[in-house]
Amino acid sequence: MSRRRAVPAAAPTLIDGACCSELNFAAAFENLDNYVYFVVYGDDGNELGCAVAEILNRFERDSEGAYLELKYLGCSDGYYRWYFQHEGQRGGLPRGACHHLCRRHVTRCSRANSDPKVIHIQKWSPVSRQEASDLLEGWGDGLLPSEPVRPPASSPASTTKAKTKAKKPSGQMSLPAPVEEVDDGEEEAEAEEDEPQVPSRPPLKRRRRKPAKVAALDAMLDEPEEDYEQAAGVDSQAEQRLQLLRRRLQGKKEETKTSKSPAAVLAQRASSAAEGSRKRKPRENVLKALGRALVGKSRGSRDVESEEDSEFEDDTDEDGYELAKGDWQAKRRRLRKIADERPGHLLARTLASLHEQLAATTGEESKDPLAPIMAIDLVLRGKIDSAADVMVQRVKSILMTVRDGSSQCGQYLELIPDHDSLGVSFEESSFAREQ
Repeated sequence: MSRRRAVPAAAPTLIDGACCSELNFAAAFENLDNYVYFVVYGDDGNELGCAVAEILNRFERDSEGAYLELKYLGCSDGYYRWYFQHEGQRGGLPRGACHHLCRRHVTRCSRANSDPKVIHIQKWSPVSRQEASDLLEGWGDGLLPSEPVRPPASSPASTTKAKTKAKKPSGQMSLPAPVEEVDDGEEEAEAEEDEPQVPSRPPLKRRRRKPAKVAALDAMLDEPEEDYEQAAGVDSQAEQRLQLLRRRLQGKKEETKTSKSPAAVLAQRASSAAEGSRKRKPRENVLKALGRALVGKSRGSRDVESEEDSEFEDDTDEDGYELAKGDWQAKRRRLRKIADERPGHLLARTLASLHEQLAATTGEESKDPLAPIMAIDLVLRGKIDSAADVMVQRVKSILMTVRDGSSQCGQYLELIPDHDSLGVSFEESSFAREQ
């Protein structure tokens, strides 16, 4: 069943159930009258052709689609024509098969419902009797037999009954068995008894939820106390531990009985969390005490120049303990506070500390006034950043001089002008050397 044939040119527009919304699908299903035109599929889900069938019964619609009982009238594909003509035989259409108008792709729907007696249809369209006859004639299956001539209506009541009987085959029916409309007339009751029964659809199997497993501790709490007394006579170590565990569980059970309100449970959890989150003050060990002593000795050896310096040293002394604990965030916050309240204080103290260190290393203080003069000039002009650059480069020059033991290379790090070029241009110096 792999050969495909083209759909006739006069074929009606097909409705794709996989692309329809629930409202559109319901409206199209209600428009089905007596005949339906649909696409037939092979075992691998490929389209083989189209077929026309007569609707014998309609069942109730659900979220997955709707079921129909059909009688094949013709097909455009020869293989599928042989399939439904040999109904009930080997390799043919199963006897009592029903057709399902799918709300999703035919392959997915066939996987979900793999019953061999269910034929899945994804694309279909309602057709009139004349359209069905034209399609069958085009496929070479012949014309539909003409409708029987109805007798003239004698009374309105008989006309109403005739219409009711004519609409019965297209009425919706509930699964697993079709539901017929029951009237008060005796003729209708006899007609219902003579109608053949429609095979029921196999019920869908759903997984049953298994009950939750009971915990071992809950089962232990539910045991009667008589079992505890019998087990108490055993002197094994395991039984003694079990007795202790049972007593604790019984105590917990009594506590939960006394405080079952959600407010009490939440308050108890909040208090336990607060007690657990409290941080105990760490005890000072030998390393922390030694670190504090070294910090205090190094800072106490310096002379206090002013009250501001002493306040800053007090703050840093307190920070020594925080530094020993590793609280760098507190140290950073204190430094930012000092920088905001006293701008330039950190720079002045750093430069003074470097000056003292250099003096202690070289044994004498540098007496080059050009860099400080340039820095003061820039400060007076309002160029604070340029002044800081001059001083920092001066510090780098001194450090390089101390490291090398000579100022031959360190002097080129400073931002001061060259001594040779003061007041004398390059052309003038070249002219003087040539003479």
